[in-house]
Amino acid sequence: MLCVQSYPKICLYSYGNFSSPLLLWLLSQKADADDFTFRISASAWLEEVSPEEPSWDVGDTIRLAPILAAHGVDLLDVSAGGIDVRQKIRHGPEYQVPFAAGVKASQSSGDWKLLVASVGNLGSGPVANAVIESGRTDVVFVGREFLKNPGLVWKMAEELGVGVRSAKQIDWTTRGRARVWLGSGKVKA
Repeated sequence: MLCVQSYPKICLYSYGNFSSPLLLWLLSQKADADDFTFRISASAWLEEVSPEEPSWDVGDTIRLAPILAAHGVDLLDVSAGGIDVRQKIRHGPEYQVPFAAGVKASQSSGDWKLLVASVGNLGSGPVANAVIESGRTDVVFVGREFLKNPGLVWKMAEELGVGVRSAKQIDWTTRGRARVWLGSGKVKA
């Protein structure tokens, strides 16, 4: 599935025809936007269950990336959900990172450039940081873990030993007046 991140979210379910007037029209609608993100499902996950049947795979995504860059896409969000009941998804840590890494690596052989984002079980600070520092991707998106833990930013920051800057009202509840008032500090307010 090809999705253009915009409002309303518009998705194209036909993988095959990238010269379609609709796709080109969608890409032209970015006009003078500062940032344009394009999300793509890099694999239908059918390579194992139906190898003879044509299906979208990471090679197709790699071939599409320079076309998207030429049309002004700034960031390619590489996911891989698939929509076929036969799909065999290999879950595990970083399980979708190879798709994004393939796109990022392919940039070295061309004269095109865009930022590449990855998803896929990146819910800890060290894991997400390692994916970026290794150069396999420029950005990581962490979605599912935020549903489980809205305080994930603070958890990841603690794991990495870095600080998080937030609004004063939020800081008061975790580091400031509330902590002192609740008895965890030395002085009661």
